[in-house]
Amino acid sequence: MPELTTISIEAAGSDCAQSGQGSGIKPAAPAVRVYKTSARQRELRKLRHKLHRGRDSAYNKAWSKTHPESRRATHRRWAEKNREHLRKCSREYASRQSTKNRHAELYRIGRAESLGITLDEYLVLKELCTQQAAYRKAHIDWYRPSGNPHHRTPTYGELIERRRIARRKYRLSHSEKHRAGRRRYRAKHRKELNRRRSERAKIRLAEYRETHPLPPRPRLSQEELLTRKHAREAARRASYRLTHPSKATPRKVGATPEEEHSIVLYRAKRRRLKHRRRARAQGSGGSYSKAEWDAICRHFAHHCPACGSPGPLTVDHVIPLVLGGSNSVVNIQPLCKPCNVHKGTSIADYRITRLALPRVSMACTDG
Repeated sequence: MPELTTISIEAAGSDCAQSGQGSGIKPAAPAVRVYKTSARQRELRKLRHKLHRGRDSAYNKAWSKTHPESRRATHRRWAEKNREHLRKCSREYASRQSTKNRHAELYRIGRAESLGITLDEYLVLKELCTQQAAYRKAHIDWYRPSGNPHHRTPTYGELIERRRIARRKYRLSHSEKHRAGRRRYRAKHRKELNRRRSERAKIRLAEYRETHPLPPRPRLSQEELLTRKHAREAARRASYRLTHPSKATPRKVGATPEEEHSIVLYRAKRRRLKHRRRARAQGSGGSYSKAEWDAICRHFAHHCPACGSPGPLTVDHVIPLVLGGSNSVVNIQPLCKPCNVHKGTSIADYRITRLALPRVSMACTDG
């Protein structure tokens, strides 16, 4: 038996009262019972608490349920008595929780960096994994067909194959619904799908160019470039005439000489009006008539003064209108179309011809 030292409260109080009467001495406080327990007894108490933990817990829960007011009053008295202890525990818990949250945040950041994604993408991925785990737990029979809880968990590849088979069966059994859903998705995400398609095409083109480099392109002379350009223009005009027969020139579909002459006159008039309009818009002024243009062509014997080739001539301004040249007869020279295109907006005077062409008198006035 443990050693027990007990002092009776009543006896101690009466003795103190008798000794303090008439002497003015304040009676001492009542004595406290002091128990000295052995290590063996403490071990037995712990063992009993461990063995009867469930029964004691059930009893405490039942008592708390039937005596809620007493339980709350007891809790308030204990909280008031141990207020400093509760504050200390709250501070320690908050510190541990903040440290735990900080460590969790650092772990999430490290995982996101290791996976090569952002923190938001990692949180979305983690939420998706949590949902998948919950789905697998709710559909354990599908993941373990044998029903045996000790059945081997399928690998990731096996799960992917099962899902692929299940989706294929669903598409075959709900083909119309599947097509309607795909049409709705494409109509709703058309821009996104086009953007992804163009990005994939660019990536494939870049990979193809890396594996199949283009041979170096030969440098062509100016004459070869002009020849190719004239050939492209001729092919384009021929293709346009074939695809637009109603807009073709009557000369190309077998017009009479009188009709061809009228067409040529009409086009010359249109060119004169166009040049006059451009000159008026740019403030250069000047004009010329058909008689003056015919005189210039006769002066060069209907040959191009730049290349000497005969054929249809076009109006060219020695000083282009865009550079401030006038639209008068003194600033006009006849050139064939290839030479006119080749000259462009440069300043070049071919009227002092290198060819020994007959010159006729040109009686014209500046209009």
